[in-house]
Amino acid sequence: MKELGVAKTTRFLQQFTTGSGNYTEDRKELLKNWTLDDVLEETRRRRKNRNA
Repeated sequence: MKELGVAKTTRFLQQFTTGSGNYTEDRKELLKNWTLDDVLEETRRRRKNRNA
């Protein structure tokens, strides 16, 4: 806090909320049809686009 100051420290801490829901169950549902190869290919695609 000393380095950031009160206002910036408060802003930083407000970014981290507990949220709601069940991340594990949501992730399982969202990715239920994805294979490891799908995940790896999507990662490669995004990295390529980011670096383009």
